[in-house]
Amino acid sequence: MSEYTKGPWKYDNYGSGITGVGFGGSENRKEEFKIADIRGWGHLQYLGNDKAIAIQEANAHLISAAPEMYEALKNVQDEIKGQLEVGLLENESFKTKVYWRQICQFIDKALAKAEGRE
Repeated sequence: MSEYTKGPWKYDNYGSGITGVGFGGSENRKEEFKIADIRGWGHLQYLGNDKAIAIQEANAHLISAAPEMYEALKNVQDEIKGQLEVGLLENESFKTKVYWRQICQFIDKALAKAEGRE
């Protein structure tokens, strides 16, 4: 995966974007900068102001949580795969092992999308 701006990211609470901290700018120093603009008002207008704002804010909060969710998924996946590889689930039923392998497949799919592999 290409390098991304590490978290935490945060919603700026003004309805305009997600910010993060990284190196950049004309002086290449660590500073807060906008990562993404939160738009989409046009397709939400028919819902009315309150509902449209609520959806836009929910989208922004979800996006701003992306780095933490990505790292959490990778950690969970690594832990499950480690448990399966060293046989710590050896005494579990076949059904349980299949379940954990399916969980890893779901995680693989989500990570592939986040990493641009899907």
